[in-house]
Amino acid sequence: VENLSPSVPVALSAPIAFITSKIDTRVPPAHTARVMALLAERQPHLRLHHLELQKSNHSAMAVSNAADRDAYISFLENLYDRYCK
Repeated sequence: VENLSPSVPVALSAPIAFITSKIDTRVPPAHTARVMALLAERQPHLRLHHLELQKSNHSAMAVSNAADRDAYISFLENLYDRYCK
């Protein structure tokens, strides 16, 4: 992400949602935070949303932990209510 040239325009307008987990080793949360920070810096108008799960691994974020599953469903329902109704 850091290698993207600031002189190359990237026109994004749709809301963007990121879902991470504190225990994810495939895509560590810090990497997603970097992407989000760069997007926010380069395109401050973007509607960025982030959910950080607590105990779910990368491949089973929506199903491996009951509390994380509930948070995941609520997060998506809120996005749907906000942008799709």
